[in-house]
Amino acid sequence: MGSALEIAAKMGIHRASFCPMAATKMALLLSIPKLINDGIISNDGTLAKNQMIRVSPTIPAIDPHNFMWIRMLICNTAYDLKLATFALAPDIIPIGPLLSSNRLGNSAGNFWPEDPTCLKWLDQQPPCSVIYVAFGSLTIFNKQQFQELALGLELSNRPFLWIVRSYSTDSRNDVYPEGFLEREGTRGKIVGWAPQQKVLSHPSVACFFSHCSWNSTMESVSNGVPFLC
Repeated sequence: MGSALEIAAKMGIHRASFCPMAATKMALLLSIPKLINDGIISNDGTLAKNQMIRVSPTIPAIDPHNFMWIRMLICNTAYDLKLATFALAPDIIPIGPLLSSNRLGNSAGNFWPEDPTCLKWLDQQPPCSVIYVAFGSLTIFNKQQFQELALGLELSNRPFLWIVRSYSTDSRNDVYPEGFLEREGTRGKIVGWAPQQKVLSHPSVACFFSHCSWNSTMESVSNGVPFLC
């Protein structure tokens, strides 16, 4: 990357740094000078005060221990989605949502192997009928949370596609409610990982029950799929 910056400077080409994270997080990063002036962090970036950070009334306070000390200027969002953020940090340039030119193609890389059987299952469902449930690659439920989610899907009486990773819960034992898998039969489909963009663009998907990471948000918005958050 360093050589690219040198060449750009030599050729008189403007340089920009891109990050796919949410614009709000970028605005927080750009507020580091204010945090220094307020005495929350020192000039070398170390934490001076152990307190929640709030840089704007329109942005929730954050834990400074979760801060990433990086400067970024270009983000994968649209101006209308983050009006308060861009008012706070006008130097951030929104260039999104960035959409794949071939959303129905195969992904070049995945965390885990995708289960293509879920797409065939979706083909068999009525239009706008399926609840798609996915909480990303990091969320871990305790047993009670997991069972409440399962029972909620059962009580919805709607077909659902549920992404359940091998470590989705903090329990090593069988965590599904007793008889849940037998009762659901073919009405629900549970897989370890799915081709999310293909799922969200499928006509049978009615809504997306999500943890609302920024990538999931952009993919759902771009496909016109409403959220359950």
